[in-house]
Amino acid sequence: MAVTGTPSDSIISVKKVGALNLDSCHTSYKVNPDGKLQLSLCDYTGYTYGYKAPWNPAYAGAAASDCKMIGEDRIAQLLKLPAPDMSSQARTNLCRGLNAAALTKAKELVAKSWQKGLDRFTAQGKSVVFQNDTQTSAGPLWLLKGLHFVESAKEIEISGISLATTIKSFIYPGNHYCKLLSPSVAVEIVMSMGLTKHVSLQNQGQEAGILVV
Repeated sequence: MAVTGTPSDSIISVKKVGALNLDSCHTSYKVNPDGKLQLSLCDYTGYTYGYKAPWNPAYAGAAASDCKMIGEDRIAQLLKLPAPDMSSQARTNLCRGLNAAALTKAKELVAKSWQKGLDRFTAQGKSVVFQNDTQTSAGPLWLLKGLHFVESAKEIEISGISLATTIKSFIYPGNHYCKLLSPSVAVEIVMSMGLTKHVSLQNQGQEAGILVV
């Protein structure tokens, strides 16, 4: 729904596939007799527990989300609207907007469960910088690249990995692919990795009644 021009009454389904099947999963679209758009997208969501020992807890939020969406100019074509400017910042940085929305959603979730956690991040959290999307020119390049996520002492830099094709493209025209920040990771930023101040080991011990040497 974040793709500009997508009507609010569009019927959207998402095919959830494994990592090895993402390359062969392709978007599809049609206009129903009632005029509503029916859009089928593809998604591979990676979970951290898939890389841990089997005796570790088998619950975890998604580590990343790789989405294949239908492009803005294809939506306009289906609705018989004027062709949009496919070089605009909104179009070339679609993934950046979705990543920023993931952090906003994470803050809402934390505030709902523990407002003090959000207050703590607001007071001492690292700066989260959403850079322009990293553009790729071919499907294999997009598949091989992971979300750009670099954490330093004072900030976390995030850049979505994008592959955008126009309706005139030779291969898979009219699509927009994004490597996206998972809302689960965004919650982790707010709750832990994004904090710049931590209780010292000595203080933790004292609070628990333990002598730390």
